[in-house]
Amino acid sequence: MAVLLAVLLLFTMIKTLVVITHSKSYQSRLHYQQMQAHYLCEAAVARARAELDKNPDWSEGFSEESLPGIDGTYSALFHTGPGLSVGANESVNNMRGKVVADGPRGEQTVPPHSCELIVTARVGSTERRVRVLLRKGGTILPYALSASNRIKLKGPARINGIKSRTSMTPTDAEVHSNAPRGSNVITWESTTDEEGQFTGRAEIRGKVSAVSPSGGAINFGSNPGQYRVTGGFETGSAAKPVPNYDLDAEIEEARGLPSISSSVGPGSATVTVTDSRYRNGDLSLSGDLVLEEGNLYVDGNVTINGSVTGVGSIYATGDISFTGNANIRANAPESGIAVYSGGKIQLASLDLAQFLADLEVGVTDMNTMNGKLRELRDGYDDLEVSEREALLGEVNLSATAFLAQLNTLGPSPTRDSLLKRVEYLATVTGPGNPEPAEVEEALTFGLPLPGLLLAVVGNEDYDATARHFLPGGIGPEDESSFFGLLYSKKYVYVTNHIKVMGGIWTYSDTASTPVGEEVEGVTAQNGDIFLYNGCTLTMDEEYLRSQRGPDSPGPPNVAAWEQL
Repeated sequence: MAVLLAVLLLFTMIKTLVVITHSKSYQSRLHYQQMQAHYLCEAAVARARAELDKNPDWSEGFSEESLPGIDGTYSALFHTGPGLSVGANESVNNMRGKVVADGPRGEQTVPPHSCELIVTARVGSTERRVRVLLRKGGTILPYALSASNRIKLKGPARINGIKSRTSMTPTDAEVHSNAPRGSNVITWESTTDEEGQFTGRAEIRGKVSAVSPSGGAINFGSNPGQYRVTGGFETGSAAKPVPNYDLDAEIEEARGLPSISSSVGPGSATVTVTDSRYRNGDLSLSGDLVLEEGNLYVDGNVTINGSVTGVGSIYATGDISFTGNANIRANAPESGIAVYSGGKIQLASLDLAQFLADLEVGVTDMNTMNGKLRELRDGYDDLEVSEREALLGEVNLSATAFLAQLNTLGPSPTRDSLLKRVEYLATVTGPGNPEPAEVEEALTFGLPLPGLLLAVVGNEDYDATARHFLPGGIGPEDESSFFGLLYSKKYVYVTNHIKVMGGIWTYSDTASTPVGEEVEGVTAQNGDIFLYNGCTLTMDEEYLRSQRGPDSPGPPNVAAWEQL
């Protein structure tokens, strides 16, 4: 009996061992198949990126393709047929699209200049499906200023960089010229006030480099005490090419889009663009422009005398000019307003000289407000937190009084623009106790958050970039902001205390060719960049990396990866 029990026990143990071994074997095989399926998905995405790099219109896909040495297959089928709904397993190529397209997730789910790829991999009994969003990425240029020709800085100038607007992590921002030869390719010119006093230094966090090997290619003057360049000067540098966007073709392809009309004259209403619009001929807007994922394609010149906010792009075959309250901001941390011009781009703050000369109210309050702001900006690094807060309190008192005085004036475009600026200034310098998340949102979106600047100047996390968020005064030295990319095939001229966060690039295959126009006594040439009279530039590396287009160099980037 004992022998029988022993045999039964041994049999049970052997059976259990067999079951466990089989289970382990099954688990190992399942894991092996899952890993192979994952590799097949990666291979499919890599192949799709290569195909889209060669041909942005590619939509042939692939069916049950295999890889050497790996069991299983991968497939990616594209949607075809206009008017038909997109299936859940169908990919959509919207690389050349200028509007949002329908996709496997539903209507209007595939952004412009992107491809939504649905990949299915099968290995044995294992199936893996992934959704991958591919977006074209232009040449990555971690350069605040990159020009085909000359770069000319004049007056107080500050150039630095951040990794992104969400992290605010400081990074170097290079200033670079691709001009192949010549002297004075990159220059900085100091300026003085009416009394002959030096008006401000040039401060560049990063390197200043020029392709030209000439010893005089970079010229910042003979007094090194008037400027600071942390990365030093480099001549004979390797070229760093700017993307050559075919703007004529890009705008021609938009010819069938809905039109947009000019809006000229005092009291013009705000123009909101939620899609993509085309204009055959010059476009002039006197009111504010709001882009809600909107894109403007203009076969002509663009003139905007008002603020521009939102997320989107402006393309023009001709010149682009922002005057008035050139407050151009983005409503998403990774986005901005990308401006592409086949001609010149000019940004100039509101010219208030005549208006202020005739102003009979609030002058004392305005001057006090401007003076305290200047005192805060100029001495920021040497001030204690309590001193910064005290200055903000004085700014708030004078701004509130000035605002009340402006409200007694009759309506006019200049007064209305001033009201917006002073009201914002009075709000952000006022009291408040915002949460950190509210501060980040307000800084990113340009929101009038009470207590915003008190939270910034008293927080060491913002010390590296705090001065960028300090509004400028109101007057001939009025400051405006631009968030995004300025790209010109002629030249870019930014003047009068404008803050740029993003980047400025020029491309010209006819660099150094005079264009018959003068910029403050200098004959402009194709490929030039002019940054004059108290302008600052903070390179936003993450934003510049996001710039895209169907014909940008390089394969599309993986913007999103989701397992289904």
